[in-house]
Amino acid sequence: MKKILFGAVLLFFGLEISSAKDNVYSSFVNVEGGTFQMGSSDSNAKSDEKVHTVFVKSFSISKYEVTRSLYKKITKKSPGYFTCGGTCCDDPSLCPVENVTFQEVLEFCNALSKKEGLQSAYIKKEGENWEWDRKANGYRLPTEAEWEFAARGGNSSQGHVYSGSGKLGDVAWYLGNSDGFPHQVAKKEANELGLYDMTGNVWEFVWDIYGEYDDSIKENPSGPEKGRNRVLRGGGFNDVGSLQRVSARWQLRQSGYCGNYAGFRLARNVD
Repeated sequence: MKKILFGAVLLFFGLEISSAKDNVYSSFVNVEGGTFQMGSSDSNAKSDEKVHTVFVKSFSISKYEVTRSLYKKITKKSPGYFTCGGTCCDDPSLCPVENVTFQEVLEFCNALSKKEGLQSAYIKKEGENWEWDRKANGYRLPTEAEWEFAARGGNSSQGHVYSGSGKLGDVAWYLGNSDGFPHQVAKKEANELGLYDMTGNVWEFVWDIYGEYDDSIKENPSGPEKGRNRVLRGGGFNDVGSLQRVSARWQLRQSGYCGNYAGFRLARNVD
């Protein structure tokens, strides 16, 4: 799968990392569009994981969860619950940011887009409502369908239960190995697309409002029009194996709520 380095992003992200070897944290992966079976029918599947056919067009997604360092650089805030201090990771600045609300995530995406001279993807509406400008070239959250397609390995998927492996400990920080803390990004193996921590470490916000799937064929779905909760994906450092599956879903109130288990990664349009 072709990997794209956005020049401006490479320069900017490079400033966030403590040494030259960490410039790799600027990488985005171009995910070729395709059709897949979203959801699961295995014995651990929940009722909200109904299998259905989905097509997603090509998009780009970050190889890494957004780090505390990058979040602080853009927002001048450091909301992480875990102070780390060398306990949860070798370099706390490279742990994924967490303890952020959905609104704060969208504000970060817009702020980073503005800094890079790109179009903001999100428009603030009345109250806590936001609108997504789907034609904007700036940074955004992946949709739930984009996220699952990428977590499965896109068109290179090998059908693993977890993102990149059938062995959870190879690719994830979870209840069985995390010691109750998030860890520095990219310390586990990547999946078929070269994406890290799509399973475990912190749950990741996606754009979609939470809702039950139906079994109709979908093209570039982005969730229900209305609802209180946003979807979280990927499992977390303090969760059991069944919640680490690529199809597993969680939810969090979009209005003012955050969790020390929830972070995010960036996506962009490619056309």
